[in-house]
Amino acid sequence: MSYLNSIYFPISRSGTLKLRGDFKYIIPFGRTEEKKNVPYSERFFLGGENTVRGYKPFLLGPVVELSNGSGQLVPTQTPYGGLSSSLVSLEYNQEIFRMLDIFAFVDAGSVTFGEFDITHIRPTTGIGARLDIGNRTPIMVGWGIPLVKKDRHNGKWQKVFFSMGGQF
Repeated sequence: MSYLNSIYFPISRSGTLKLRGDFKYIIPFGRTEEKKNVPYSERFFLGGENTVRGYKPFLLGPVVELSNGSGQLVPTQTPYGGLSSSLVSLEYNQEIFRMLDIFAFVDAGSVTFGEFDITHIRPTTGIGARLDIGNRTPIMVGWGIPLVKKDRHNGKWQKVFFSMGGQF
């Protein structure tokens, strides 16, 4: 199940406010066990320049736990994916001239294994710029900051994000 929506509000002649909400849920059926039977490629991941900016791609959410040899499980930084994914984003976009836009954003996302679960919310904020070099090939560069301070020190933080791609 999923619900994806973006609403745009014109603020001025060249400024737009975008409110985005993406909610995706996998509901196991029958004897399906979440952690064993849902393929890794079907699970949800957040982070990166298209979801929760300021975090490295795909690193939000549950991580793999490994045994340390004494029977205790130790979390690693390896993403495991989840069954519930929630993303909310608020972005203000200001056109400087036809080829160049600047933007400011606040993103918040959560990925968990619980059904319809929205916990461990990770908010970020930041700024960026989009340059359209022609033929609908946007180049985006930005700077994001996780608002959960411990995430800045455990390797999930990606200060600068960059993307380049075309629209079809």
